Amino acid sequence: MIDYAKEKKLISKVELSFRGLLGREDSDAIYLDDENLREMLAITDFSNSTERLVRDLFALACMVGLRFSDYSKLTQSQIRNGNIYVLQQKTMQKIAIPIHPMVKDILDRYPEGFKERCPANQPFNDILKTIAAKVPSLNTPFVKRITKGGTTQGIDMLKKDLLVSHSARRTFCTQSLLRGIDIPVIMAISGHKDVKTFMSYVKVSSEVLAQQIKKSW
Repeated sequence: MIDYAKEKKLISKVELSFRGLLGREDSDAIYLDDENLREMLAITDFSNSTERLVRDLFALACMVGLRFSDYSKLTQSQIRNGNIYVLQQKTMQKIAIPIHPMVKDILDRYPEGFKERCPANQPFNDILKTIAAKVPSLNTPFVKRITKGGTTQGIDMLKKDLLVSHSARRTFCTQSLLRGIDIPVIMAISGHKDVKTFMSYVKVSSEVLAQQIKKSW
């Protein structure tokens, strides 16, 4: 577009840094570990049924790896033969996801599915933060690194404040990798097209990586 504008003399010839214009600004994101998820599933004091639905649906999403646009619209017709069958909205890829026992318990509570009951993404995130505040292991310090314009800085936050609907998919990818599931298998479910993008998406703390090395010994 800029080349076209210069050719038509709509703008003057100027030096432009495309790296500055188009460069990606990185930031930290979180995933849930087993303790986080266990404490979240133990919550019983909900203000209303929608809060419980958001908790249940987020926990389910941590085990199936779907995008919000897919897991928020699950229906019972997609569940058969011990699998969840999904035509991914973004990629139009057909996938079959095995149903974890925890996921089955959640699905059994919602025989009508989630399509007409799940809040939109932003209200979902607002409710999710209310739920996260009740999870002790998420009320812990977290230094969020933000890189803008080539400069990295750390911001002190609590993990609960970083939890969003998309954290479920990141949890699935990270936990599956740590459990030794092959990357192509995880990518087939998550919808990632290349390994480089997938690996930049996965978030594993240095402590977890150290523990994985110790296990191999």
